Amino acid sequence: MKTNELELYYFGEAPFQNIREKHFANLKEIIGVEELLNNQDLTDYEFEHKQRTIFDEIYKYISSNKRIRQDFYNAYGVVLIDTLCQFVLESLVADEVIKNNLKIDIFLDAQSIVYCDESCPLHIFLWHKQGISLSKYSKEESRDYDCLDEQPESEIFGLEFQDEK
Repeated sequence: MKTNELELYYFGEAPFQNIREKHFANLKEIIGVEELLNNQDLTDYEFEHKQRTIFDEIYKYISSNKRIRQDFYNAYGVVLIDTLCQFVLESLVADEVIKNNLKIDIFLDAQSIVYCDESCPLHIFLWHKQGISLSKYSKEESRDYDCLDEQPESEIFGLEFQDEK
């Protein structure tokens, strides 16, 4: 994807811009910007381990307080932790590529931590073929989980998501 496509897809709507402005600097500091790129020499095991470690850091950050959780839920509309972490990680890599005007296809270039070999994620494929935005895809992805909206956060996300006292 070209940088203008990344900008449009990942940050084209206000809730995504809000996440970018309020939380990306903190997340990049926690994760380390260098962890997002320069992964081309990793073995498959090292790549997956690194990606899982970054997912864990994203999860810890999002779960750190109710305001942050609400910001991310309002933007992505996803309650599935792996899906949410994947979208956030892709967005972080996209942001880094855009800000530095790098000529990297985040899904097809092995140096990217969201590298997908010779394919791209389903949500990107649907955007290219059917014009489905990340926001719309997120809502469709979590539509089956709408019943969770009626449950307390602690039952959806687990005890670590309980309100702070």
